[in-house]
Amino acid sequence: MIRDFARSRPDLYGAGGEPRSPGHALALNTLCNVADCVRHGALRGFLQDADALAMQPASLAGVLADLKKRFPTIEHVSAYAPSKTCARRTKEGLETLQGNGLTH
Repeated sequence: MIRDFARSRPDLYGAGGEPRSPGHALALNTLCNVADCVRHGALRGFLQDADALAMQPASLAGVLADLKKRFPTIEHVSAYAPSKTCARRTKEGLETLQGNGLTH
């Protein structure tokens, strides 16, 4: 299931589910960590990045929607982002992320 998900998002995880850079390898590893937590009954997810909101809101909303679709038991998804990044996001962009499951 994880390989299928990764293959469906080559922009995030590399072509064919194989990482094409250290950044893509980290993203794939993070996805595996989330899957492992959900498999063991976790209800919360955390986007493990130094600045998850650095992604464009539409791209991050797509990731959140995919997570909720693939792992329906997740109730809360949180992410770290410095205040500078949050301040650059519009109210509408943040509301889009909240609507797609980002809770903190």
